[in-house]
Amino acid sequence: MTDERGAKVLAADAVACQSAWRCPRAGGEINPDALDDDHRAALVRVRSLTGCGTDDVRTCPGHYTRTAEAHELVRLHRWLKAGALPLRCPHPSGAVVDALDELASALGAREADDLKRMKRKPKEASGG
Repeated sequence: MTDERGAKVLAADAVACQSAWRCPRAGGEINPDALDDDHRAALVRVRSLTGCGTDDVRTCPGHYTRTAEAHELVRLHRWLKAGALPLRCPHPSGAVVDALDELASALGAREADDLKRMKRKPKEASGG
């Protein structure tokens, strides 16, 4: 059973978020200077977390994760992790190789950040 009221609230929230981000998926244009301070600060945190540069992440992070290329890259990364990439993509282009490197780097940066936060958490909880 679907919670129609809840779905409507989430849909309205999504529209508001896409508007605030000026998300290209909702007809917005990529222009980091047009974002408010909170959204520009969020982009800085996303770049820090992923290891991406200023030119790499310039708009709503959800925009990048929903492209067909991102979905294909995640699929290829699973094959790479399983040691079976040649079965799926025997002759990857330079762009695919670079993208897989970037993804591995971003995932590594995220994991390192997660570990740092986990190590800090007990100190913060104890007030020390």
